Amino acid sequence: MKNIGTILGALALVGVIYIGFFKDSGKTVPAKSSALANKDKGVRLAYVRSDSLQKQYKYFQDLSEELQIQEAKIQQEVERRQRDFQIEVGIYQESAAKMSDAQRQQSEADLMRVQQQHETWAREQSDVLMVRQQELQEKMKSDMDSVLVKMKDELALDFILLYDENGALIFANPEYDITETVVEKLNENYGKKKTEEK
Repeated sequence: MKNIGTILGALALVGVIYIGFFKDSGKTVPAKSSALANKDKGVRLAYVRSDSLQKQYKYFQDLSEELQIQEAKIQQEVERRQRDFQIEVGIYQESAAKMSDAQRQQSEADLMRVQQQHETWAREQSDVLMVRQQELQEKMKSDMDSVLVKMKDELALDFILLYDENGALIFANPEYDITETVVEKLNENYGKKKTEEK
């Protein structure tokens, strides 16, 4: 049952990827293999290698770098707050013996409050990072979908699969691999978008 969900998820991802990236291009995509060149052959399918997309798609690389920078900043702030808290705990421990019971209870309550604030802040930052990651993935998926939809039409494909070596698809014939063409198109469209933003 899990494999069916994985396959359906992969098919959905590929379908969305298809739609997104070919909206701006009027050019047809040349078939790079004999299997894709013959449009009269029964059920027509192709696949995209997910590992190659991640390695070669410049937009994905830029988004990954952006998230890593954001995550590093959050981690630095968490570490700074932990160090500051440990200093406060050390000060409390040094002076606790000289405090009255009421002062000790107040100091301990203050330390607990500060610790809870730090933990809450760290959770909130983690949530913000997860939301940002999801937004970026959805944006990238939309771009990829547009490309794949156009390729599906240009190559008269019935299915485009997402191939992952650890996924449910056990073997994929390299003749049906359109990853290179997809990556070229994605990078071309991303380059156009970056130029337009400047």
